[in-house]
Amino acid sequence: MINHFTFNGHSTAEYGLLVTALNPYNAPSRRVEKVQIPYRNGDLFIDTGTYNNIIVSYEISLINNTKENAEAIRNWLLSSYGYHQLSDTIDTDTFRMACYYQDVQYTLTALYKYGKTTISFDCYPQRYLFANYPFDLTATTNDDETPKLDARTIRSAYNGEPIITALTTGSIYFNGGTIVVTDAPVVINSQTMQCYYGTTNMNSDVEIYDFPMIKEGINEIGSTMDITILPNYWEL
Repeated sequence: MINHFTFNGHSTAEYGLLVTALNPYNAPSRRVEKVQIPYRNGDLFIDTGTYNNIIVSYEISLINNTKENAEAIRNWLLSSYGYHQLSDTIDTDTFRMACYYQDVQYTLTALYKYGKTTISFDCYPQRYLFANYPFDLTATTNDDETPKLDARTIRSAYNGEPIITALTTGSIYFNGGTIVVTDAPVVINSQTMQCYYGTTNMNSDVEIYDFPMIKEGINEIGSTMDITILPNYWEL
């Protein structure tokens, strides 16, 4: 089997590239603070409960149309800004959010007809599951026309950074936290910790203390308005 990776909507297969080595199963390091206490031997480590970014590298070989493909590859990788989806044919169940900012250097052989290089992406520590299915909570009213809570319990085998789309105003209750939406529609994105709709910043239209997170185990979710939740499940 010939392996490929896909970044920002384009695959190495489009550019005559072969992936000859990769490290898709590496795990990120925990983010800890190292503290030295006077008059005490050793160091104290404070665990922040978070993880550092991870470098994911692919060794690739360029096997045809070296000059033309090399230029196309540079444009593909270096014209992108910020994080984009990265997936490969080794682990087909998950993808990463990755950015590319390094140079591209080839080692040429065989009269400049073949080349090889290493492509390294700076990635979020999480691997997101492709198997993410949205679910809805629907606004209804009581007999006196007051909003009625639509609540449900979700048992999850994974952690998640949900993306919530609120179509009307109201309140969301998520694992003991409350979110109040004063203008809609709005997207509440726990991955980027931003509220927006399209290109409009709507952080001031959402009263939120902590962005909601799906935890492994039992999750209690309720809403007095129409919302769609994409769980955005992930694993390390």
